[in-house]
Amino acid sequence: MNNISIQRLKQSLQNFFERYDTQKEETIYAKFSENLFTENWRKTAFYFEQIEQTFSQIAQIKGENLEALPFYTQKLSAQCAALSDALTRQQQNAQLFPIKVKEESKLADKRHHPVHTLPPRERLAKYYEYLASFNEKIQCEQDDLSKAQREGLPLNRQKLEQLEQRRARCLEAIEMLEEYLVFLEKQK
Repeated sequence: MNNISIQRLKQSLQNFFERYDTQKEETIYAKFSENLFTENWRKTAFYFEQIEQTFSQIAQIKGENLEALPFYTQKLSAQCAALSDALTRQQQNAQLFPIKVKEESKLADKRHHPVHTLPPRERLAKYYEYLASFNEKIQCEQDDLSKAQREGLPLNRQKLEQLEQRRARCLEAIEMLEEYLVFLEKQK
């Protein structure tokens, strides 16, 4: 890439960073592809640094290594798009579902639940217990809703939706922990 293209790309990144500067200290609650970012659930500033690293790799490409250029430019584009989508989605969710201060402290307390201090294998076993519990509760809630529907009673699907969301988060935690354990095994 020539210097003019590099300068334009740098300016575009500056504009991108400025657009989301107010969210720089927010934690992004999204799971990104390992090809884009090295970690999940980090602050926006962390992802900005990763994007800057990709830009640095592009800026360092010389004439003899031009085949790397499309790879890094696509990676940079994908990083920006993924982060932008996550930030926009998070901002929209915050506007639609504002969390009260009490609820925020409840969420913080849940993150400090004793299960999170367990060693990975024990934690995974607990997560599977939670998953089984969620499955049972969801089945009971579905049965109750079916019974209410047959009897012509009003339906309230909120509890079922909440249980399904919690189950989905549990499945995601299981998946991440299993990936981590596989990673540890490969390191041995």
